[in-house]
Amino acid sequence: TLSLYYIRVEWALKLKGVNYEYLKQDVNNKSELLLKSNPVHKEVQVLLHNGKPLLEWLVIMEYLDATWNEKTLLPQDPYEQAMARSWARYVDELIIIAFDACCMER
Repeated sequence: TLSLYYIRVEWALKLKGVNYEYLKQDVNNKSELLLKSNPVHKEVQVLLHNGKPLLEWLVIMEYLDATWNEKTLLPQDPYEQAMARSWARYVDELIIIAFDACCMER
């Protein structure tokens, strides 16, 4: 299953016009590349750029914005950035509530 965090990174890559290769991972049988790239947490979400691993969606998003800065993901104004982050957090909370409600019914 795809996570909301992966989808955000994928959208950012597409918005910025970055070519990438998605390598699907079996979470029950993680590849050597994944374990080498993220040896501490061994989590699936890793972005490799120039052979260097970046972990966690927020760090990856900030890196993408700084590296491919022709099209920024966040507004330049600090207040507008804060508002965008607030809306993103709000959406996260709604999705978590919906997921919990869905799972509680089963």
